Amino acid sequence: NSAINLYFKSDNGIVISGRAKIVSSGSNKRASNGILHQIDAILELPTLADFIAVDDRLNELEKSLTLPGQPDFMAILDTPSGEDPAPFTLFAPINKAFEDFEELPTGDDLTSVLEHHVITSKNIFTRDMEQNMKLETLEGDDLTVRVIGNQINLTDGANNNNTRIVG
Repeated sequence: NSAINLYFKSDNGIVISGRAKIVSSGSNKRASNGILHQIDAILELPTLADFIAVDDRLNELEKSLTLPGQPDFMAILDTPSGEDPAPFTLFAPINKAFEDFEELPTGDDLTSVLEHHVITSKNIFTRDMEQNMKLETLEGDDLTVRVIGNQINLTDGANNNNTRIVG
């Protein structure tokens, strides 16, 4: 069994996963084993694009994915599981990672950088990562998993090894 991730926003009422609002009348029904909230839509599992759009730690990634001249990465990452090229594993650089660039690449160079963070046709959980495991990126490079205690690092084909998976 895998956990299901949902996200909540409360800027204008409570919205679950960007789709369903809790309706005010009829909510908060107490039961012996919990509370029932009525919602106005059926919940669907969020896509990677949904999570990128709502996580403030990924603002710079979202900006990069949607720059003019880039493929429609957000539409690609919105592809439902089971439809090509999904499923994906995305190593999503947080805002701080973008500070390493003196100047953000543009055009094809930026496309390559972004594709370097995507594994297609696989959902890879950190619990399944093993020492020296090879992961082929959408860009075509191999990432090598390095497990050091409870920490997981990735090394790419150019021997860049300062990428750490954070929770």
